[in-house]
Amino acid sequence: ATTAANATLGAAVASLRQRLEQPPAVAAAAGRPPARTVVLPVPFGEPPLAPARLDALRAIVGEFERSSGSGRVQVATYAGSFCLEPAPDQGVTLAAPATPATQCAQFGNPQDEVANGSPRQPLGFANLAATVQRRSNGAITLEFGSGPRERLAASYPSVDTATAGQWNAAAQANNRIEISISEGP
Repeated sequence: ATTAANATLGAAVASLRQRLEQPPAVAAAAGRPPARTVVLPVPFGEPPLAPARLDALRAIVGEFERSSGSGRVQVATYAGSFCLEPAPDQGVTLAAPATPATQCAQFGNPQDEVANGSPRQPLGFANLAATVQRRSNGAITLEFGSGPRERLAASYPSVDTATAGQWNAAAQANNRIEISISEGP
């Protein structure tokens, strides 16, 4: 799973690098929207900005710094709502895939800070934001927050007919961070 996640992160960074190197008119002429958003999956149980995703963010921001004079990088976290069961040593774990979703002990995400109040800005992100702002003399800013819960990447199946595996597949698709880049002041 880690190898697949690292491959996904590498592909996302390479894709954004290519889009950043092209002016918006070239991207539009090539049939690609000028919007610059990268979606990075967050495996169940990991914090949104765990080291691999923070490294990917650093690479994306570095490319943006080299290609643009000013702008804003927004990082939004989205927490999937997983079908969970109690686990003696871990608190909760994913329910067995064949379990009917109606038998899930709870739905949620242990890494969802929004459920416990507002999300805290991770120290690594705060350090990156301060460094970029200093290097760019305030021309590039980084923002961190949670995305709206109703903005799903995948719809959840009906709890009455789904298995935990089907439910958790949708939850995993929704468990992500989105990095949006806007050029200009």
